[in-house]
Amino acid sequence: KEKQSTQMLVLLGAMLSCYSRNGDLRGMKRMAKMVKQFGFALNEVLYSDLMRGCIVARKPFHVLKFYSAMLKNKISPNASILYLYGLALYNILTLDATLNFEGKLAIHEQLLQHNRETYKKYGIPTSVLAQHTEFVSAIVLYHNVDPCKIVQIYEEMLGNGINLHYKRIG
Repeated sequence: KEKQSTQMLVLLGAMLSCYSRNGDLRGMKRMAKMVKQFGFALNEVLYSDLMRGCIVARKPFHVLKFYSAMLKNKISPNASILYLYGLALYNILTLDATLNFEGKLAIHEQLLQHNRETYKKYGIPTSVLAQHTEFVSAIVLYHNVDPCKIVQIYEEMLGNGINLHYKRIG
C-alpha cells in the first residue's frame, strides 16, 4: 500500500510538471487539488513546479503567493524556488506597466535583498542565474534614467567576482 501511495504521488507530480511546463494554471490547480485529495501535502518539488508554471503563464504575483504559503507550511525553499521567487520579482518589474520609477526601484531592491539575504538564510549559494536576473533587473530599471548606473553595477559585480558570462572569476 505504501508503494502504491508513493507511485500515486510520483504520477501526480509528473502530471503537475507537465501542466507547469505549459503554464496551464487550471491543470496545475487540478493536480494540486488531487495531491491534497489523496492525502499528500505539497512539498518543495511540487511548489517549485507550481511556481515555474506561474512564471511561464506570466503570473508572477501567484509565485509570491505560493512562496508565502510554502513558508507558512514550514517548508524550506530549495535553490530552484529561491531563483523562481527572484525571477517573479524581475517579471513584476518588467510586466507591470503601472509601476513608476520608485515602484520599480522598490521591486529591484527587494530582489537585491532576496539575493543577498534569503539565499544566505537557507545556506544556499546565490546562483549565477539569480545574479544575472539581478543585473538584467538593473538594466530595466536604469536604462532610461541613468545608463551610467548600469555600468557601475556591472563593474561592482565584476569586482565581487561575478562574471555574467556564467563563469565565476577567481
